[in-house]
Amino acid sequence: GAVNIRGIRYQILYSVLRSFDFYAKEKEVSSIRLEGIEDVDLLGLRLGDEYIQVKSSQNSWNWSKLKEPIQGFLKVYRAEPCCHFVLAVNFHLCTDIARLAQIKSLPTKERRRVDNKFSKLCHQIGSTTDESKGLMDKLTIVSMPEEHIWEQLRKVVADIFGLGSEVVDVYISSLVAKFLDWAKDRKLVKRADLESIRSSVGEALARETEFQAYGRGLIDRISWE
Repeated sequence: GAVNIRGIRYQILYSVLRSFDFYAKEKEVSSIRLEGIEDVDLLGLRLGDEYIQVKSSQNSWNWSKLKEPIQGFLKVYRAEPCCHFVLAVNFHLCTDIARLAQIKSLPTKERRRVDNKFSKLCHQIGSTTDESKGLMDKLTIVSMPEEHIWEQLRKVVADIFGLGSEVVDVYISSLVAKFLDWAKDRKLVKRADLESIRSSVGEALARETEFQAYGRGLIDRISWE
């Protein structure tokens, strides 16, 4: 359905954006594990010691919606307690989820209340008190609307690949198409994979005399239907 298509599109765009962490010196990320698409839902991303779940919704979540991603994080935490966890969403954070995302800056009384509420939620999915504390310490919640990802993606692709703005979308479209295939195959993506897309698109553009027609054709072939 349309919601699933939108969800996959958002998750793939976020994955493509995060793959450019390869080029950030301070990040030291050598690979991204795409955890695969199952039941039209991308399960997650793995960058170094960071485990990420990417979720989309037309409406802001209520508190109980946190159960599913936290359950996923708990499984990873039990296997690898040193992991850091990121929940990236396309909707505006509100009520106690917004407070949870900003918990370190809350006044003490409010922080304690949200902390207790989070512990209760963790206990409902079978965690111990220590596990819920560990998850709380290592959890980051990020709200990033799709248009914001597009904006960042256009900038980072142009900067890192050294492109003019007129061809950026052609490169992004190729990256998106490849990431869709790679997610289905649960591929471990490395910087060399991005470089290979960069050179293949560059070569195709250099060969193509009717550049505009080529650009439009490539973008049209990537269908979310």
